[in-house]
Amino acid sequence: MAFPTVLDALIQVFTSSNTSHNVAMPATVGANNALLVLIQMAGNVTITTPGGWTSLGQVADSTPSSRMAAFGKVAVGDEDGTTVDFVSASACKAASNVYQISSWFQDLAGIAIATGGSNNHDPPSLSPSWGALDTLWIITASQDGNIGVNAGTVPTDYGNRINAHYDESTLESYVDSARREFNSATDNPVAWGNSAANFAFTLAIRPSAGGGGGTIKGRRTLHMLGTRMGSRTL
Repeated sequence: MAFPTVLDALIQVFTSSNTSHNVAMPATVGANNALLVLIQMAGNVTITTPGGWTSLGQVADSTPSSRMAAFGKVAVGDEDGTTVDFVSASACKAASNVYQISSWFQDLAGIAIATGGSNNHDPPSLSPSWGALDTLWIITASQDGNIGVNAGTVPTDYGNRINAHYDESTLESYVDSARREFNSATDNPVAWGNSAANFAFTLAIRPSAGGGGGTIKGRRTLHMLGTRMGSRTL
């Protein structure tokens, strides 16, 4: 067995208040790969789940008004370079992280999530149903408001951080994520370093039962659309 493989880890921000938030998918998407969107809305708004996607977990807060959500999809393989509109009930800014993952379980039952909010971005403990396997763990931190800081220090044992802020000058509102490979039935990450917080999630991605799973059709590229976005070399 082998750990799931992160093929893409992308960031995108929506700096103007709109109800439409067209999140860009990777330039190349392999059939049966996992697509994961982590999105922070600058408002306690209902998010319409796009067709073909599943809401994995959401948390909302009224002070400051905000919502953090995770959405997942088993890729069909025709998503290359497309956008997916995450529509909010009212106009707001947003920030997102997007992951493409191969060598995984190829079913959304292979993604477990624990959602929560705390004042120190402490990702919740998570014990996925499949027990101790070569699991990929992803943690998030998000915040809305002109707080002038980001999520702070990445929790111990996690790395490959990506982060998106609506406004880089003030660090206004953000979603950060990081990951680790860990064969364990449970992970209880330590807190992110920033004590000004809204939400923190912990996700677990189950490996492929057969040691394969998903496809790699190409390599990662930098996307530039109407909103500010980018990618990370992994």
